[in-house]
Amino acid sequence: MYEIPTAFLVHFGDIDDQHRGLTAIVNRCLDAAKRDDGLEFARHFENFITTFSRHFDYEEDLMGSVGYKHTQPHKNHHRESLDTIRALRGRDGRFIIEPLNIPPILFNQIVLDIAKADLNFEEYIAGRHMRDAV
Repeated sequence: MYEIPTAFLVHFGDIDDQHRGLTAIVNRCLDAAKRDDGLEFARHFENFITTFSRHFDYEEDLMGSVGYKHTQPHKNHHRESLDTIRALRGRDGRFIIEPLNIPPILFNQIVLDIAKADLNFEEYIAGRHMRDAV
């Protein structure tokens, strides 16, 4: 089962709770894949995409609300991450790799987002003493 490392917590707004929620969806995908339940896996996969997209919207709005100036690279990373995840399904709707191999990719996208973008934002808010201010 996947879990967000403590070192990757942002401590601002609902970002950490949303990361945990996304991780819970990944774990449900993993469980469905292990049970070879393709319909449940696909349902959780689609829920992950929807939830990840909403999470990105939330982050971008939150960053803008506190004057964070590096939102465009963050937005670009979000778009690339969603494109990577959506590409796991072919045009015919079938997964291009075995479902059991997809949860690690989903979790890696969460961790990559935190490492590549969110931790820079965490430094910004910590430097302004804004942690957990929202």
